Amino acid sequence: VVLPHGKIVNANANSHPDLFLALKGGSNNFGIVTRFDFKTFASGPFWGGNIYYPITTTKEQTNAFTSFVASPDYDPYAALIHSYAYTSESQSWI
Repeated sequence: VVLPHGKIVNANANSHPDLFLALKGGSNNFGIVTRFDFKTFASGPFWGGNIYYPITTTKEQTNAFTSFVASPDYDPYAALIHSYAYTSESQSWI
């Protein structure tokens, strides 16, 4: 992180942990982040994608979401993100 006075520091759990915590909290007024270091891991195959439905199907979408997460066969590694968005181009909710 480049600090306001120009000093460059590493901010992580061991070095400048207070700055690291502040940056993790979404505050970006503490300096310029110039690098991210990640620990990676091998992953098996996965599937992802988007499906769009009209806002008129809100009840059905909510029921399907509830059934998915309440299923006794629920996969704890599965994820479903359910959201609504307004598009100015079509001036409609999806």
